[in-house]
Amino acid sequence: MNNDSKLVHEYDVVQNIAIGAIAIFNFANEFYKKTDELRGPSIALCMLVLPLIFNKNFVSNAHRRAFNGGLYKVINEDKSIFAGLQDRVEKMHGVSMRSLNLGFTSKLLTMDQENFEILPVRSKSPEFNNSEIKEMISTSRRVGQWFSQPSFQELCTLLKVRF
Repeated sequence: MNNDSKLVHEYDVVQNIAIGAIAIFNFANEFYKKTDELRGPSIALCMLVLPLIFNKNFVSNAHRRAFNGGLYKVINEDKSIFAGLQDRVEKMHGVSMRSLNLGFTSKLLTMDQENFEILPVRSKSPEFNNSEIKEMISTSRRVGQWFSQPSFQELCTLLKVRF
């Protein structure tokens, strides 16, 4: 079993759509705030969140980074974190969609029908005592800010993913 398939199998065991919904909410909320509440992330951008935050190496490398410029530092320090991201995005599509659906039904998120953007319904996230979940949520906030800066095409090129 290669490293990527082993990682995906481990994520199958620990993935939780409730945590996924809250992570995507935090991602969308930070993205929305960073863009002065003018736009939310696309569904395609939301598809990148869980493959990143369910990756222990990414979370441990990213959760304490500065909000400004942190993505580039993470990429420059350990390019292997993003190896296989395309495959993880494809394999985790179902979990990501179920997490988005839970976010919509639990009134954490809404869809801007005109622009096809994901918007937060409220500004405050549920609290957690578990340190691993706190790190994942902290990371999803950083990813929201990091992804609000470059264009979608620039992010896809940087992360080597295609939609």
